[in-house]
Amino acid sequence: MCGVIGYFSEKPKAIHKEILANILLESRIRGLHSFGVACGYPGKELRVEKFFKVASARNFIRKCDYSLLIAHTRYSTSGDWKVLENNQPVVVGNNLLVFNGVIRMSTKKEYEKEFGEKYKTDNDGEIMLKLLVDKKKGMVKDVLGDDRVSYAGIHYVGGKAYVMRNSRRPLWHFWNEDMSLVFSTFDIGKRALGAEMSFFEKDEVTEQFKLC
Repeated sequence: MCGVIGYFSEKPKAIHKEILANILLESRIRGLHSFGVACGYPGKELRVEKFFKVASARNFIRKCDYSLLIAHTRYSTSGDWKVLENNQPVVVGNNLLVFNGVIRMSTKKEYEKEFGEKYKTDNDGEIMLKLLVDKKKGMVKDVLGDDRVSYAGIHYVGGKAYVMRNSRRPLWHFWNEDMSLVFSTFDIGKRALGAEMSFFEKDEVTEQFKLC
């Protein structure tokens, strides 16, 4: 189980950073062991940092300059979470991805053979990232429809961010005239936003959409 977070605003404000810091804090229940944050501006390479403590990640969110943020909280179920390279975001070149779920439970060698690819990381999220970078929409659809796959993710490919899930993992979208927020469960938003939640439109993500 992991938590994912996405944010975009054409006019970022200081208060947005506090909201995001709260969302990360409330998302920690879905990922207590490590935290990753990618932030910056659409069309440019995002700055990526990974942390072992939620306080460190929250401080980074408050200090970094951005209009786009993509973050992840990890609960350790496989791989050594003490090795930061094993934690998300999965980054390949200027492209990255955070997700909650499972694409393949097989070994890297086994899924490399299955997909006919060589992957740079040991995270099965790279399977999806490579398909997105290569614009293999048909294969992306097939993977999401596979009974073995559970997926709720945010990816940044070609300078643009997209949100995508299948029916086996939750994902929620909150938005108003100031910003767009994506996170794993409704309760996370309820706890993080408190009374401010009434100022947002909200809906469970049911299909892919462009975050920015």
